[in-house]
Amino acid sequence: TGVQTQVTDAVWDSLAHWYMSRADARGKPVFRTIFNEAAKPALRPLVGVVIASADGRLWLQEAAPNRGVGERVYVVDVAVQSLLQIEVPDRARLLDVVGDTLLVRLETDLGVHSLAQFVIRGLE
Repeated sequence: TGVQTQVTDAVWDSLAHWYMSRADARGKPVFRTIFNEAAKPALRPLVGVVIASADGRLWLQEAAPNRGVGERVYVVDVAVQSLLQIEVPDRARLLDVVGDTLLVRLETDLGVHSLAQFVIRGLE
């Protein structure tokens, strides 16, 4: 955690294939442009989602989708100087936070999306 990893050709090709397989006729040229070799970054970003909740916490989701073992969400509470790590299901995308409840979008292997709420116990 906290270490950026290289974007290998295999990772880049896998992402390109995933997006191209889901794109319609209008989207394919866009994704071809995005995934050309010149656009490939050297490193993956550390954070993919950042949400500042009304209670002053900062919620960060790692930018490492589809690890196969769940996604990591970090809760930073500056007021009490704490950091909490939460595991949410694989292919979950953090959408919003209200109090101690996470709203996430889940995706199946077939690309079907659903919404889910997770209540985080122990938040002071």
